Amino acid sequence: MRTRPIVRTGLVACAVAVTLVFAGCAKSDPALTAPPAELDSTALDLLTQSGSFHQHEYLLTAAEEVLVGRCMRNQGVAYPKEPPKADTRTDEERVLNLAERQRQGYGLSQPNGSNVPALDQYVRALPVAARTAFTRALFGADDQRRAIELPGTGPVSFPGNGCLHDAQAALFGDILTWARVTYVPEELNNKLAALATASPEYKQAMRRWSTCMNHRGYKYAEPAKVSEDFSARYEANGKSKELLQQEIKAAVADATCAQQVDIPDLVIHLKKSKAATLSVAELHSMSELAAVWSQAATTAEVVLNTTG
Repeated sequence: MRTRPIVRTGLVACAVAVTLVFAGCAKSDPALTAPPAELDSTALDLLTQSGSFHQHEYLLTAAEEVLVGRCMRNQGVAYPKEPPKADTRTDEERVLNLAERQRQGYGLSQPNGSNVPALDQYVRALPVAARTAFTRALFGADDQRRAIELPGTGPVSFPGNGCLHDAQAALFGDILTWARVTYVPEELNNKLAALATASPEYKQAMRRWSTCMNHRGYKYAEPAKVSEDFSARYEANGKSKELLQQEIKAAVADATCAQQVDIPDLVIHLKKSKAATLSVAELHSMSELAAVWSQAATTAEVVLNTTG
């Protein structure tokens, strides 16, 4: 259930202001006028979605499922178990996803809806009345939704009651804290990714990647151009086994060259180095949110260890 849909709404928690995203709903703190010490490894992992991030997210996802399922059953609503699988891959393996590329390339030929989560499939198959009851129990009432404001994105809304809300609040202490931990680092990660990919080091790596691809018979300036090219081919010629095999071959070559040039690790390194460019408020917020995130993961372990 730890999906992160961004739903915009006019409803906001506290007051809609950018400072609430980075400093919470408390009054301004004079300590925020000075930058904090360098972000620790936990904060950098949360910020760049690397390292310990995935183990923390696994614990939080698993515990959230347990709490949501318990809440739904207490309301008399059947809730199919969908425990997450632990992902022990390295950051590089996760980014390159070579095994998946060897099966279906970039996934461009897959039919629409082929990756619909099992829970969504279950809900869609329910009779209308049962589907309405399930949705209301899980997400709560529409008029109770809360939101925070993200710079450059706008208001992001989330349930203000219901079983999903209760589970997230139980893990993080309250729903606004859950929202800040969920969305603020993600927003800042996107900001750092833009800085990283604009850097001379990244551009040099792209030139090496392009040379590597050229040696394999492909002329592309950057990885995004490969999938764009094959998308255009599918649109022009339709799906075929021959085109799928070409897509798979190109996607594997893309990943192989990225691995040889060490692009996944370079991007993480660049994003972490660019963290120093964040504002004082953003740095303070990341330190605070990382501590909350770690505590939530500890709470999640307790939930999982006490589940019968």
